[in-house]
Amino acid sequence: MSYITRVAKNILPLSVAQSLPAAFIEWESDNTLVDRGWRCGVCELCEQEDLRWHYGIQNRQTEHRLLIGSKCILRFSITVRDEHGRRIAPERAEAHLSGMVRRMKREDCRRALQAVAATNPGNAALNGAVERYKDRASLTPRQAVFAFVCLAAY
Repeated sequence: MSYITRVAKNILPLSVAQSLPAAFIEWESDNTLVDRGWRCGVCELCEQEDLRWHYGIQNRQTEHRLLIGSKCILRFSITVRDEHGRRIAPERAEAHLSGMVRRMKREDCRRALQAVAATNPGNAALNGAVERYKDRASLTPRQAVFAFVCLAAY
């Protein structure tokens, strides 16, 4: 089955329009980002396998939702909105989607550091690393080595 045939099979039954160009006008991102943790997911639009990150899109008319890869959002010019609901210009959509992934990765790192710090509440060096990461989203080289050692032992 061809790429376009798979896309049509997956989106047209969930849309009011019965042609691909018209159907894609009904869909927009809903600012959902799902991290599978590793490359094991499938795009619900084109059926591409081995995806780690999935972006949520929703049909404004039918309210159906799909989780798809960033390539499909960009390829079909699906409307992307920022966290305040404002439409993002198509030329900035890729940067916005990448920024969502970056923010999620930072949050995952912060949570991991806090979990390790919770098991070592009196460890000033580890607590300092957590605070620096919360403030700057980075660690000094010494803090990074120390944090990795603590994470490995965790």
